[in-house]
Amino acid sequence: MEAHDLKQIGQRRVFAWMAAWVIVSVVVGGATVGAQAATESEITRATLKNGLRVVIVRNSLAPVVTTQINYLVGSNEAPNGFPGMAHALEHMMFRGSPGLSSAQLSSLIAAMGGNFNANTQQIVTQYFFTVPSGDLETALRIEAVRMRDVLATDALWRQERGAIEQEVAQDYSNPQYLFYSRLLAQMFAGTPYEHDALGTRPSFQKTTGAMLKDFHRKWYAPNNAIVVVAGDVDPKAVFSLADKYFGAIKPGDLRSAIDKALGNKP
Repeated sequence: MEAHDLKQIGQRRVFAWMAAWVIVSVVVGGATVGAQAATESEITRATLKNGLRVVIVRNSLAPVVTTQINYLVGSNEAPNGFPGMAHALEHMMFRGSPGLSSAQLSSLIAAMGGNFNANTQQIVTQYFFTVPSGDLETALRIEAVRMRDVLATDALWRQERGAIEQEVAQDYSNPQYLFYSRLLAQMFAGTPYEHDALGTRPSFQKTTGAMLKDFHRKWYAPNNAIVVVAGDVDPKAVFSLADKYFGAIKPGDLRSAIDKALGNKP
């Protein structure tokens, strides 16, 4: 949640819904998506044995590539009383994973001359990397490491919590955001849709590293993710790299995670 003035908040909401719609439409093969961004012949899809969906949009305009990994989890799946859990985990994903510290992550991106970012919405959490085409393998390897695990200790979470609480303070000082959040609460009271992905300071202060690791374990699984690669790439080579780095990751037990999120008994 990075935008804080009236215009930026509106743009953020529109972009989030457009991005989610594009992801779903491309994966299921919707022809309307390709009309503006790419023709259907330039879009290639495949699913790995562990359930990871891979979508490649080839565009040779420039020798760069963007990877976007979409985890189909957001504030709708947050535990009761912790509306910002998915947002908190998004932040912690940049604090490092086993075998990849936050300093190493930043150094790798800087060395490639690329950039990275992420956002959390109600239905999806997205991570973006843009790098030279020749560094695609490094970007995919990084994302595979991050899919496997996250360094979400209490000490690291205490360090990150200040940054995310600043986002809360900034957004809650904006009248339009207050209107939006109260509208959700009134329209969808008693459902997972009654809050957006931002979270609250009280919920973050109750959040623990163990809770964040558990949230990652439940939802950050290959069979709950879509990897989109767009740029000057060879689709066959991309699929080979995706299988190399993600193929050995075990699928998650999404049925159990969904039942728990819905409060269903086994």
